[in-house]
Amino acid sequence: MTFFWKYSNMICKIVVKKGWCIMGQQNYISDEQVVKRANCAVKIALEKKRAMDVPIFTYDRATQSICEVGSDGTKIQVCRRYNHGRYSERCK
Repeated sequence: MTFFWKYSNMICKIVVKKGWCIMGQQNYISDEQVVKRANCAVKIALEKKRAMDVPIFTYDRATQSICEVGSDGTKIQVCRRYNHGRYSERCK
């Protein structure tokens, strides 16, 4: 006799043989499915922030700066990447 049920994104199976209960797990989600779900979660969170008129902070690789993006699409540069030099030169 075999029983199946869904438990936290996997299908579990119990096999009952001669009074013994053997439990096994199958059908884990693949890495591609994990990445797809994570990307969808980020997309939904960004849409929610835009709808609630909450600013979104992004890193612009071209200018190496952190920008605040408003719900209307305006970009405001918040800060730039700090170029490290020698400690003695920075302390002057």
